[in-house]
Amino acid sequence: MLPLLIVGQVALHAAMAGQRMAAPLQALQAGHSAWAVGVLLALFAALPVLTAMASGRMADRHGYHRPLRVAVALTMVGAACALAACWLPMWWRFALLCVGAACSGVGTNVGLIAIQRTASHLAGSSTERLRVFSWLGMAPSLANVVGPVAAGFMWDLLAVPGFKRLLFVNWLLSASWDVHSFAVPVLGHARGYSASTIGLVLGTFTAAVTLVRFAIPMLAHRLQEVTVLRSAMLIAAAVFAVYPLGVTPWWMAGCALVLGLALGCTQPMMMSTLHHLTPAHRQGEAIAFRSAALNLSSSVMPLAFGLAGTALGPGVLFWLMGAAGGTGSQ
Repeated sequence: MLPLLIVGQVALHAAMAGQRMAAPLQALQAGHSAWAVGVLLALFAALPVLTAMASGRMADRHGYHRPLRVAVALTMVGAACALAACWLPMWWRFALLCVGAACSGVGTNVGLIAIQRTASHLAGSSTERLRVFSWLGMAPSLANVVGPVAAGFMWDLLAVPGFKRLLFVNWLLSASWDVHSFAVPVLGHARGYSASTIGLVLGTFTAAVTLVRFAIPMLAHRLQEVTVLRSAMLIAAAVFAVYPLGVTPWWMAGCALVLGLALGCTQPMMMSTLHHLTPAHRQGEAIAFRSAALNLSSSVMPLAFGLAGTALGPGVLFWLMGAAGGTGSQ
């Protein structure tokens, strides 16, 4: 149990420490003063002061698991805010960095309190308790090495010209894929289609993806990556605009076919562009960063789709994604 507690504390603290290193760089890059950077750094500790007693009471009342879920959620929100701030103008960027700092600081502190409380219960004597807390005390030190170093590497990658834009486009395309996988079963069920019919629509999409990836090697000498990516996003936006308007399975299958052809060609173009943009000695890191960002998106976005689909309906999800894709193609 103790090794897992140490790993958990290292992960939470490393995320916060890395963000605490990168956020001031973002603020300074946007032209903010040293005073503003001081305010930003203070937020990592200010809100934990205000929420510490409530965090302790939550740990006493609910034990380990619920506080840790809250801690991980807050830390992820904080990191997501810091990442999203990269694409925003000056004061919006700073405001989002402040929100991210507060969330990350509170999340790390909630986790720290719950982990330390749980660790104390593992010891049967004062000597064992001393050993437990000595081992656990190594976690922040290790995290303060891992977090800033990892954040520094990520910051250097994000500073590569065009890399942030590529990540944003990649996220839009990945979200388009996720929207289709989520919304088609919901839309088909709402219209009374059978499970086999819905499966055929999704299968048509996958078949189109496979087909276009067979064709790309034979057409590679004629293709320009940026042109293909922009065209794919515009086609996807048009398909999303008309997808909910059809009332037959054939209409949905036709839309799935066109969408599969459009989105299927983007992954090879994305990987080729990524290798063009990044130096040869950083390409492995760039691929890993892209993979982590996509996995994070695929974990979070279905929850957002579920909330939006419940509130607005699956058809609106298609239109919102179409609008986002059309804007991102510019």
